[in-house]
Amino acid sequence: MIDSGVRVSLLGPFEVRRDGALVPVTGRAAVVLATLGLQAGRPVSTHTLADRVWGERLPNSVSASLASHITRLRRLLGASTIRTVPAGYLLDLHPDRVDLLRLRRMVGEAVQIADRHRARQLLGEALGSWRGEPLDGLASEALRREVAPSLVEELLSAYQLRVEWDLTDGSNQGLVAELRTLTARYPLRETLWQQLMAALAGSGRHGDAMAAYHELRRLLRQRLGVDPSPRLREAYQRLLAQPRAVASPTRDGTEAFGTSASTAAGAPSRAGSARWPRRELPRDIEGFVGREAELRGILGVLAPGDGSADPAPLWTIDGMAGVGKTVLAVHAAHLLAPHYPDGQLFTDLHGYTDGQPPTDPAVALEALLRVIGVVGAQVPDDLDERAALWRSELAGRRLIIVLDNAAAAATVRPLIPGTAGCLTIVTSRRRLTELDGARHLSLDVLPAHDALALFSAVAGSQRVAGEPDAAAQVLRLCGNLPLAVHIAGARLAARDAWTVDYLAQRLSDDARRWAELAVGTRNAAGAFHVSYRHLPPGHQRMFRRLGLCPGADFDTFVAAAIATVSPPEAERVLEDLVDVHLLQQPAPGRYRFHDLLRQYARAQADREEDAASRRTATGRALDYYLWMVHRARGHFPPGGLPRPVTVEYRPAHLPAMEDRRHALEWCETERANLVAAVTYAATERWDRRVGQLADALWWFLRLRGCYSDWINVQRLALEAAERLDDGLARADAVRILGVATHSSGRRNQALDCYGRALRMYQQLGNRPGEAITLSNIGLTLQVMGRSAEAVDHGQRALAVHRDGGVYEAAMHANIAVAYRSLGRLHEALRHNQCAYELYTLIGDQRGRGGALSNLGLAHASLGHADQAVASHRRAIELMRAAGDEVGECDVRNDFGETLRLLRRLDDAEREYRQALADAQRIAHPHFQAVAHQGIAEAVHESDSATARYHWQQAVAIFTELNNPKAQRIQNRLDAVRP
Repeated sequence: MIDSGVRVSLLGPFEVRRDGALVPVTGRAAVVLATLGLQAGRPVSTHTLADRVWGERLPNSVSASLASHITRLRRLLGASTIRTVPAGYLLDLHPDRVDLLRLRRMVGEAVQIADRHRARQLLGEALGSWRGEPLDGLASEALRREVAPSLVEELLSAYQLRVEWDLTDGSNQGLVAELRTLTARYPLRETLWQQLMAALAGSGRHGDAMAAYHELRRLLRQRLGVDPSPRLREAYQRLLAQPRAVASPTRDGTEAFGTSASTAAGAPSRAGSARWPRRELPRDIEGFVGREAELRGILGVLAPGDGSADPAPLWTIDGMAGVGKTVLAVHAAHLLAPHYPDGQLFTDLHGYTDGQPPTDPAVALEALLRVIGVVGAQVPDDLDERAALWRSELAGRRLIIVLDNAAAAATVRPLIPGTAGCLTIVTSRRRLTELDGARHLSLDVLPAHDALALFSAVAGSQRVAGEPDAAAQVLRLCGNLPLAVHIAGARLAARDAWTVDYLAQRLSDDARRWAELAVGTRNAAGAFHVSYRHLPPGHQRMFRRLGLCPGADFDTFVAAAIATVSPPEAERVLEDLVDVHLLQQPAPGRYRFHDLLRQYARAQADREEDAASRRTATGRALDYYLWMVHRARGHFPPGGLPRPVTVEYRPAHLPAMEDRRHALEWCETERANLVAAVTYAATERWDRRVGQLADALWWFLRLRGCYSDWINVQRLALEAAERLDDGLARADAVRILGVATHSSGRRNQALDCYGRALRMYQQLGNRPGEAITLSNIGLTLQVMGRSAEAVDHGQRALAVHRDGGVYEAAMHANIAVAYRSLGRLHEALRHNQCAYELYTLIGDQRGRGGALSNLGLAHASLGHADQAVASHRRAIELMRAAGDEVGECDVRNDFGETLRLLRRLDDAEREYRQALADAQRIAHPHFQAVAHQGIAEAVHESDSATARYHWQQAVAIFTELNNPKAQRIQNRLDAVRP
């Protein structure tokens, strides 16, 4: 590793220093560096970096955007500080140069040292780098939610260990002040309060120790509506009984209060305990993780005030299998137990128990009545009479009744008390909305930080903290489902030889994932299977076939196609599946699976349907997508209506798509699914469908600047055409791949594609294809600064073929751009006018917008100011009306150039800055670089520092894009360097 003088501080406000001097790293570059710093000396994948920097709002070109940030960091920190490695980057620093990694090393050494005094010193030195909230100031939701909480846990664990050693050794100096600070920062962390009480008591400040307990009790009641934990209450009782108590550590690392030798003889003894009512709740989970908001909701409503007569409360907790409904209900019941002194009852109604039918309400009532003391002869035979007796027996009592695993509202209704004072909590996999007066809580999977905390608690915090990326992958593969996370953690805890990464690799294998997510009698697949078996046959078929959908989510029309039902019937079944938590509904009319449920559904389809049935079902879904995207493209003539589609299934019912706005909205909603459909069709060797989907889809991907998706789709189309040995389809796919690579800034790759396509068209004798390919070559040569060659290729294209339509218009437009670059403005104006007239004739709004923008530039070069400005403004309107965000960004950059040519520099800077904002929003690096260059040219006479900054940004981006403009701008920058 290199010694670059760089130090990265993560344990507080994010900070970077180089040779002692503070380095200004901000924004997304700071997030990139922090993510690399968390694993300094180890590779970090681009996937992890992208997730931390952008979350779900990924730019179209992740690699280019990341490379831009890496370039900036290398300039600030030294070129060799960050290395490019396969599939990612590596921060080449010694771990001790990152405060977090240095702390981990020192804590690890401290726990191995036999000399307790030296170990305490080492822990104190390590904790000296803790300056505040970890990763503070970084604009990353992923870091803030997924990483920072675990770092806080890690820091507090180290601190509490040091305090434990200090208390054991009788070293209380300074502890009270430290603990006061931390209890103020983390007021709900009971261990810190217990250590504060121990430190106060150990210093002879018994009154202050008791006051600290009461302060915590007040905080917990105000914020959560609960009392301190039994362990802390017991410590407080010991403190009351022994006013001269001293702190002594317990085996679990917390402090209890023992008795000094001088007072032991007089200490009162506990001769026995009162006879308590029935306490039948299952064991509470020690170290319960997460669900803070849900608990606050339940406890805030249910915890009665002193002497209050609150109404009989009823809560239902529903959610998918394994989401933690019973655990939450039992935990809440334990917390509320002090408010219900007459007892706590629990019964499993077996609504979703494998191999056992749901408990009949009459049977459940008989068992409950016997529990509260009703003898057998007094239990009526009739269900209604049993329910009436149950309500009578509970009148005037304060009990908690947990009715777990209910199948339906009808099985629960007779068991609900009828008077005030009792609390009933019902859990079910179904939404029990029919229960009048109930408050309903639907549980989702755990947030990322809570899932990580649960995994750490089960598998071991230090073990998990050492492999954060692998832990994140495990949680992703478990879908943050508590049951799956707990099982995965238990498997890891039981295998000392396993690493977290090894567990992640095992879970990554789809064929064995269910086997990995099983420990003893607990397994995720079994939990899902019980829910599946309770479905009617038609619902089962819909559920398993939806697992075959290629995309991440779906609407009622896709579901209707894949299950061979009408859309209204599909909607009814989908809503039923949502009610039993086998589907999620992220938006009205949209449905999706939890990741593990999707895999389970696919497994059921493989198990219960033959290959022909599965292929027919997925083929219908692909045909639906093909029909819809073909319809959408029809709203954007003439840029090319795709070739007619031929499919095996033509949907009888299709959603409305009345105009361009609806077409764009539908395509935007389904974009990821459409790309997934092409990928799926290619995987299954439906090569005709691959070509048809790609042909119908590429216009939209180009319109929205989704270049990565576009390139991938075209590559799949090319492979499909080669398998079909279809010469024309192959030539078209190669040419459109060239357009995609050109649009993404990969000019040399584009020329390679065009050269191949040109030879194919010539061999086929296809003159229209040959002409448009020549024109495409000309445009790419023009962008590369080879304008004379561009004009030559454009003129050759016109000589080969004129169609009087969109292709000829594009040829004229490309020639015009080249002529303007050569300074032959009248020729440029003439060809632009031809292009504009042809686009107008065929009704191509987007083409008219581009031609008008080029006309504006030509007019500006000739000094025709009014015509130039009017052309650009109209061009922007046309691009916006066509829904072409990329085209609008391009036109704004052109408008900025026109205004600069007219010496309206303030207006030019404004347009360039708007273009820059638009390009950043759509993650288009080429137009970002053009806008940076334009801003620099507009302001360099009045603000040289700002100009240098924007030229540098342009150079960095063009360099990443391998664009020769980078060197020309660098030369310009060098020429004006002070």
